[in-house]
Amino acid sequence: MLLVVLLITLCAFSSENQKDKSKLSDVKEFKQEKHEEVKIIDINGVPHFNLNRNTNYEKITDYCSHKIDEIPLTSLAMIKQNYSRIYDVNNENIELIKIIEVEDGYLLAFKQKQDIKGFKDRKFHKPYIKKIDFTGKELWHLTLTNVSEHLTIDLFKQLPNGNIIISFTGYEPVTLFMSSQKVQNKNNLTCISQQGEVLWKQSFIETCDSVIKHILVTEKDELLCVGVCDTLNPPKSGQDYHKDIVLSKIDNKGAIIKQRIFGGSNFDNVRSVDYSKQFGLLIEGMTESTNGDFKNRESSNMQKFIARLDSNLNSIWCKLSNNKNYYGEDILINDKYVYITKHIRENASSDRIGIIEKYNKNGDILSSVEINLQQKHLLNETLLPNGDFIITCSSGDMCELRIYNQLGIIKKSFSLKHSPRDIIVTTDGGFILKSTRNIKTLPQPLVISCIWYDTETTIEKYNNKYELEWRKSYDNYQDELGTDFVLPLPSGKVIVQ
Repeated sequence: MLLVVLLITLCAFSSENQKDKSKLSDVKEFKQEKHEEVKIIDINGVPHFNLNRNTNYEKITDYCSHKIDEIPLTSLAMIKQNYSRIYDVNNENIELIKIIEVEDGYLLAFKQKQDIKGFKDRKFHKPYIKKIDFTGKELWHLTLTNVSEHLTIDLFKQLPNGNIIISFTGYEPVTLFMSSQKVQNKNNLTCISQQGEVLWKQSFIETCDSVIKHILVTEKDELLCVGVCDTLNPPKSGQDYHKDIVLSKIDNKGAIIKQRIFGGSNFDNVRSVDYSKQFGLLIEGMTESTNGDFKNRESSNMQKFIARLDSNLNSIWCKLSNNKNYYGEDILINDKYVYITKHIRENASSDRIGIIEKYNKNGDILSSVEINLQQKHLLNETLLPNGDFIITCSSGDMCELRIYNQLGIIKKSFSLKHSPRDIIVTTDGGFILKSTRNIKTLPQPLVISCIWYDTETTIEKYNNKYELEWRKSYDNYQDELGTDFVLPLPSGKVIVQ
């Protein structure tokens, strides 16, 4: 009913004010039952409305912000445009996607716009890689030949041996134009030397989801790729295919030395993974299978699991969860133990409980610690170099941050007025938190389905004693749509626009 009234009001307003091109004039307002005031306003002759939703925003005071080593984007030969996108300052067809900090500078991954004859109305891109020194001087650049529609760069990192691995996904133009079969994404892997030369390439065809959802690196610089694919069901099955977990091992020359399916003849999926030399590969996911790797299950209901495999992808053990209300699980590995963090809620009105389980190499649970959570969601789990780990639990802009030692005992806890989505571990043993908060709602056109907010980005750094070093909030787009580009780096430096 409210939406109908709003539509009628907007239509009436639009017809009466087409000739009025004033920048901003409040015309009508009314209140919803939930006491959210909706204002109809005119911006350049176009009707907008503002929900004036209460964000409970509270200003956070900066602390020792003069200590922050800020690096302007312009010093790296990049510029931000259209509130959100960042481009090479000399070429607006090259859009920045990822930055990683290396010993002698920065590695940048871009999407380079590519025009193809016969595909005038569609957008295609190539991956474009560039290395610059700390002053922004280009050391080398490389354009990969793969042309894709809907190109996404999923992974971009430097391996321990100094080589660079990039994983990207997209549709090939010939496949879309020529084929009458089901359009398929292609997962591409490319390894690049420190001098910018392509060492090897590998690719996989997607069937239901990404074959390369996770990439882990072994001590021999081999890649363990974990993802999902469609597997043919037995002839008597009611469905032709089912989703399975696919594991691929690629050597340091790009050859697939082993590939196997993990799961059974029903739905299986992977949620989180981790790897260490001591433990091998750990997979956390869910299954409905009662055979294959889950042959000991009696019920086909959905059940969570944790599995350990060696570096050759051979199964060692698999543990099934006994509580169907677990969610938000994640894996952390240090030198001696595996930690599984879980979030459990029996029903909507019950207390929210976080659980930290500690496993040994045999899959035995050595301890299980329950923690009462004041906030709704376990949001982030991060392992620190000394073996301690961080867990954040948040609701809106409120957050509990707890630091645990290797025994699962709290060393320090904080109550934050912002909810960090990113935790960057720094080389000095500390960490940086990054949050983006909504300040207030903004006027927006009726045709936009999401709510527009004026936002603020906050970063704060803690040292290796977990003491606050500095804090700063950024808001270059005051009273308008746009989010600041703020990128904390492992060195403690921060790239800003």
